[in-house]
Amino acid sequence: MRFSWMAERALDVAKAYMADREAFGESLSEKQAQRFAVAEAETELHAARTMVRDAAGKIAGGAEARIEVAMAKVFTARVAQETVDPAVQCCGGNGISRDLPLADFYEAVRAFRIVDGADEVHKRSIVWAAFEETDPAEIEPVVRY
Repeated sequence: MRFSWMAERALDVAKAYMADREAFGESLSEKQAQRFAVAEAETELHAARTMVRDAAGKIAGGAEARIEVAMAKVFTARVAQETVDPAVQCCGGNGISRDLPLADFYEAVRAFRIVDGADEVHKRSIVWAAFEETDPAEIEPVVRY
């Protein structure tokens, strides 16, 4: 969850900036490319929050949820990074200034993919679980020579 709040805040700042900033006769928020980028970020953040809630619900219910937690960490940290970067970009020079929190977010967000365990460590756990229960019946129709 600590990853997603930063991405949400970065997106809020970027949306406010885009709504206020005019370029070529209209606000940046009216530009289709910017609108699609916001839609994509909103969708990814929703998916990240859903993964976090799912893992938390399983833990609250007494399950270990080790794999769900690993998936949520990898996905949410990546989404945070992929949301903060375009938020900085769309704010131009203001995005890298200290007037907005985006430069601080940008500086901190990369570490998120390391501090709770590197992505590769989590992915290793995820893939081990994915291969624990393979079903040979799934490939019975394959002709073997």
